[in-house]
Amino acid sequence: GRHIRHEFLLGRKWGRGYEGGMRKLLVVIALLCSTAFQIRAEESGPTMPDTAAAIAAGAYHSLFLSERGELWSCGRNHQGQLGEGGTRDRSRPVSIATGVSAMAAGSYHSLFVRRDGTLLGAGNNTWGQLGDGSTRQRRSPVQVATGVRAIAAGAHHSLFLTTKGTLYAMGDNSDGQLGIRRRGQQSTPVEIAQNVSAMAAGWSHTAFLRTDGTLWTSGQGTHGQLADGSRGNRSDFRQVATGVKKVAAGAFHTLYVMKNGQLMGAGRSQHGQLGTGRRTDLRQPVPILAGAQLAAGGRTFTLVLKKDGALWGMGSTAHGQIPGFFRRDLLTPVKVLPGVPEAAE
Repeated sequence: GRHIRHEFLLGRKWGRGYEGGMRKLLVVIALLCSTAFQIRAEESGPTMPDTAAAIAAGAYHSLFLSERGELWSCGRNHQGQLGEGGTRDRSRPVSIATGVSAMAAGSYHSLFVRRDGTLLGAGNNTWGQLGDGSTRQRRSPVQVATGVRAIAAGAHHSLFLTTKGTLYAMGDNSDGQLGIRRRGQQSTPVEIAQNVSAMAAGWSHTAFLRTDGTLWTSGQGTHGQLADGSRGNRSDFRQVATGVKKVAAGAFHTLYVMKNGQLMGAGRSQHGQLGTGRRTDLRQPVPILAGAQLAAGGRTFTLVLKKDGALWGMGSTAHGQIPGFFRRDLLTPVKVLPGVPEAAE
């Protein structure tokens, strides 16, 4: 069988705007977490390409996007989240679609956007997170919407942003993460906001950024992840910050980069994922790092790409998720990769 390897240059642009930047950061993470990341292609059928442009991970499955727009998947498939028509787990990547420009993975569902703006989804649909008007499990991708340019997935809810800047959501709303005031589930896309430039989905909360630089949140707030000073859930979106240019979400914490490069964070920090030096959850946003360009949040850790190309990490390293550290909590930000020339361009 043929082997593939990730060969990425930090200085290379993977797309326009925040989508390209987040892809670049995810690729850096993949490189660091595996010094010899190789996947053998299927013995028969399409051959996986030598390089990939982006990656996404669900609870137990992975998605890979090639530079040519080919989408591949592997891992657990009990809900049809691999989108290949069956429910058999796959240890080797299988081809799902071509002509793909973006993808996202929830706990047990997958979403992807074709280059023509068509949104498709597969996998678990118990909460209507595929947005196809049903709650039926989908083993093969079903079309959800058109005119889409970006997507995000929480545990059981999904978000997509249209080319006109309108944000839609579907799926689980038991904690108010869809921001539509009524609890339960939503099996068809519902409009959330207009003039949106970016969005992020946590486990059960949502954050989005408007074109005027204001940040809005809704959903689960038990740990302060709504960044509004409360610890309660909320089913309507409220403004929590201004002057913001990037937004990201961990499972139970929210991160955003100000226009001056200051990274802010709020929410759960029992493992130090907010980098304050303490294990205390925070209801109000606090400064984390200056000179930030991008951030990404996991369940119990945070990674930050600074403008000089340096990668910083904080939080749990129980499973080696922050390169160079293992089985300890980093309560303050630590540099894990030195700056790379032109990485932040």
